[in-house]
Amino acid sequence: MLAGTGATDFPAQLTGLTDEYSIIAFHPDTSQAQSLDFLEKDAQDAAAFMTGLGYDKYSVLGFSDGANSGVILAAEYPQHMERLVLMGGNAFLTDEDLALYAACADVATWSDERREEMIAVHGGVGPFQAKWTEWIATMARLLDDKNGDLCTAFLPDVKCKTLVLHGEQDSLVPAFQGEYLSERILHSKLIMLPDADHAFHMEDQWSAHTNQLIRTFLNEPDDSATHSREFSAMPPKDRKRSSIVTHSGPRC
Repeated sequence: MLAGTGATDFPAQLTGLTDEYSIIAFHPDTSQAQSLDFLEKDAQDAAAFMTGLGYDKYSVLGFSDGANSGVILAAEYPQHMERLVLMGGNAFLTDEDLALYAACADVATWSDERREEMIAVHGGVGPFQAKWTEWIATMARLLDDKNGDLCTAFLPDVKCKTLVLHGEQDSLVPAFQGEYLSERILHSKLIMLPDADHAFHMEDQWSAHTNQLIRTFLNEPDDSATHSREFSAMPPKDRKRSSIVTHSGPRC
């Protein structure tokens, strides 16, 4: 699981999926956050970490920045990849994204629960605020120096079967980013979650359903049909549940 920490970013997955899978949470080296290639470094570190633990084949579940690092890991280390699950990822940045980050730049405006979780991980409100400010500054530099590119060049090289999950009401990463990822990863399918925000997998409303989507995806067999279809989102009749619709045809 990438990124953040298991306790703060994947609590429902740590408790809800361990009956069937060995779950390993990777906490990236936050000292790399100022580097414009921190996503690549995180992917390299994660691959080395798994090799060090003795795992040759594994699936990756990535959230937010972790989804972007997951793309890079899958593209750069295809020999290790079984499946890839991306949640709330984005391939590039825009000015609108920086405006969204600026709106929550002061951690005092965060929900008490989320802020306290992160303060505990980072050793106090001061260090956490400094780390968050540093991350926003890195995003601004990426927009200026790399035209906002996060992982677009790696998308065509992802060869493993991929599930893209995205909240329709994501307040940090616009929903079109999920569509963009799925359109450019060959063996992928996209599921949009209605009324879900950025961290939907942690929300009581969505955590169990998210776990079931992940479980179903990891257990379904590889088949040729998956390789020749494009998957796109379709608003479900029941807005409380997510759904997908598939159609044959060439990918973008």
